[in-house]
Amino acid sequence: MKISRRIGVSVLMILFLAVGLCFGQDTAKQRRDKGLEYAAQGKFKEAKEQFDKALKVDPHFESATKCLKVINDVNKGKIKSKTAIHIFKGEIAYWVNRRWVEAIAEYNKAIQINPRYAVPYGYRGDLYLLQGLYDEAISDCSKAIEVDPRYVSAYNTRGVAYYSKGQYDQAIADLNKAIEIEPRNAMPYSNRGLVMMELGNIKTACSDWKRACELGDCRSYTTAKKLGYCK
Repeated sequence: MKISRRIGVSVLMILFLAVGLCFGQDTAKQRRDKGLEYAAQGKFKEAKEQFDKALKVDPHFESATKCLKVINDVNKGKIKSKTAIHIFKGEIAYWVNRRWVEAIAEYNKAIQINPRYAVPYGYRGDLYLLQGLYDEAISDCSKAIEVDPRYVSAYNTRGVAYYSKGQYDQAIADLNKAIEIEPRNAMPYSNRGLVMMELGNIKTACSDWKRACELGDCRSYTTAKKLGYCK
């Protein structure tokens, strides 16, 4: 059974937009936002405490997890503190203020300081994707993967971009790679399920969504069951 591509894209983008959002816990988002405020001022210790608290409320809050990675990279000397500050300013512009042009400008500054750091390329790619700039998103995610071949988020985002362009084989390949690197990350399963739905492979899609649910993200599986696609 062939599912309308319009439905597939709509659901996919809803899921993608939710990647960094809290799963129904406002307090986790509030902790994340407070952590961003501290981090943008270079107060990384205080920021880490807030991100840790956000994850105690919602262990699947990917935005907080990604923020902690940036702080850890500063602590390990992998990047300069100024790089992290620009990234966190970009995150505030992105998640809190919804000023995407401002966010991209901050990621650009981070890249200028540390051009061999994958994260700002990945974040900028996310924003390009949300604006429908699929080729730009693919380019940035490819650069992130070149710098860090195990950057799961970049494979996931690039897979979504390929899907949005109708390049399903490439999308599946990227989502497969994300799952191979991090098999307990729910998001690539959710997105691969949507690609499979688009291709009419409902049984495989339901299997992917069920696995995502087992890993803590039941949104796709619950919706598909309500619509009668999955039992």
